[in-house]
Amino acid sequence: MKSKILFISLAVVLALSVGLIGCDDGVGGVPTAIKVGLVRDLDGIYSFYDQTSGGPTYRAFNKTVNADGGIFMKEYDKKLPLELIIKNYDPLTPGDIELKTQALITSNKVHFLWGGPGTETIYQQSPSANAAGILLMTLEGGATDMMSDPEKLPSWPYTWVNLSFSDWYQIPVLYDMLDAQVLPDGDRSPKAYVVYIDNPHGFEYRDTAIDLFGVGNVTAVAQSLTADTDDIEDLMIDAKAALNVSGNNDDYDIFCGFSYAPAIFFMLNSAMAIDFDPPAMILGPGSTGGAFSLIYGPNTEGVLGFTVANNKTSVAPEATTMSFAEMWDLIMLEGTDPLTPAAYVWDVWGHPVQWAGLEMWKKAVETVGHLDVGYSAAVRSVLASFNETNPATTVMGDCWYEVFGDGLGGGVIHYQAMPGQIGQWQDDYVETVGPVDEGEAVPGLPKYDVTADFIYPMTGLWEWI
Repeated sequence: MKSKILFISLAVVLALSVGLIGCDDGVGGVPTAIKVGLVRDLDGIYSFYDQTSGGPTYRAFNKTVNADGGIFMKEYDKKLPLELIIKNYDPLTPGDIELKTQALITSNKVHFLWGGPGTETIYQQSPSANAAGILLMTLEGGATDMMSDPEKLPSWPYTWVNLSFSDWYQIPVLYDMLDAQVLPDGDRSPKAYVVYIDNPHGFEYRDTAIDLFGVGNVTAVAQSLTADTDDIEDLMIDAKAALNVSGNNDDYDIFCGFSYAPAIFFMLNSAMAIDFDPPAMILGPGSTGGAFSLIYGPNTEGVLGFTVANNKTSVAPEATTMSFAEMWDLIMLEGTDPLTPAAYVWDVWGHPVQWAGLEMWKKAVETVGHLDVGYSAAVRSVLASFNETNPATTVMGDCWYEVFGDGLGGGVIHYQAMPGQIGQWQDDYVETVGPVDEGEAVPGLPKYDVTADFIYPMTGLWEWI
């Protein structure tokens, strides 16, 4: 056991010691810019991420920082602008994102990396980033297994994740919300009908639901990765039949569609077509963005999804860098298509944490104040030093990371720093609903800011009924 611990410790020390050569690419050894590399799908199947999620965030953040002259570097007594170097990759070409990431590191000699789209790209980019000692600040993506797997975040000191996910802390909040509704009426545990995409994302959400609701309280049905409209409609017909076995709409308390767009859009289309009438419905990711409302209008009413904050959210009395409304004013101008309504890029789940993560990164870079030998390990150490008693000030107020690998690995923004987890469409707006008592502090969720009551049950209230 001691030899294994020693091996892991040496591996972490080695990871923290690589990438210590400074990038002196300016006059007299002073860099002219802070070079940030990104590998993004700009025109393929994952291009919607760059149009509506992390893309508008990194473009708006870059523009905001550079409008102020850049980031002040005390060792050079000057501000350095950000220089984004973006490579387009094809997600259908195996290994393409790894090759583009390695090219950014070795050929473009970037100082930092910001993430590619989705969770899978974190797994693909992290080995290269950590081997080179280049800090990777992710945008979209996050998963439970990256925290527990000793070969992932515990051994990736240079990978920093910002998004919330199933047990960090979405499904626990959802379960508590339903538990409070079901227990007074039936003195039983909540039940869920889960359709999950047949990939690691779907497995994670399915398994988290089973862990919380209990094996006997979850019906889990896989959705094929290649499912089309007809396939999804068949799944929804089965879900409707399972709901009405007793004739009292009490066979389960929530329908969960844990899949990606466009599958969740197919699910809502089918619900409307077959008059599906469950007590509650959660879809996602993708159901709490502006595009959902633009497509479905009043038919979004009552649909649940994942969120962190909306324009009503307050983290007072803590100091913040700006209001959420001010943040979205910056982000919503950065969609890739000038003909697309600005509201299309409104993302109440991803944008708040992506912005907060980049603000913490900026604070860490400013604290270190140079790009010379050892800069990357030093920036990583500052990020790791943020905690509940030593937080960074962000748009979310006090913010910090949970650091894995006994403090030597990478981190994820702590769920206790997030003001929300579950949202519900109400009057064409995503409200933060739950925890149970509006306005009351919740044990373990001190910053949670509920902006409206949870509408439950929706049975008989759906717009399409």
